[in-house]
Amino acid sequence: MMRTGIEILRNHSKSYVLWNMALDEKNGPTVPGFGRSTCRGIVTVNQQTKELTYTLDYYALAHFSKCVRPKALRIASSSSETIRSVAFKNTDGSVAAILFNDSETAENVSVQLRGDEVLTLAMPAKSALTVKVGE
Repeated sequence: MMRTGIEILRNHSKSYVLWNMALDEKNGPTVPGFGRSTCRGIVTVNQQTKELTYTLDYYALAHFSKCVRPKALRIASSSSETIRSVAFKNTDGSVAAILFNDSETAENVSVQLRGDEVLTLAMPAKSALTVKVGE
């Protein structure tokens, strides 16, 4: 979901909808006659134990929803083949950047914070990072 969410929001979408909140371990319930479900929930409910498992989509959604506030405006950010990013300016003046390392190896990234101030760090393979500056 990180790659998809970032790319959708970089391409001028105003929202990204995850249709299913909770599904069972077989990604159901489904409509009879439609075959195997390709749906995913952000939470999986074990039908036997009633235990909840939070999926990768749940944690990806947390990166977006915690720091990108309603009415935020997308601002410029740079992406590459391995590091994908999207950034927003919130109405309170804060800036949130969501980054995803889509590579199989650790990658060094730099995020310009304010003025000439730059945060440089190594992102582990297939990891996500949210940076919020301001308020």
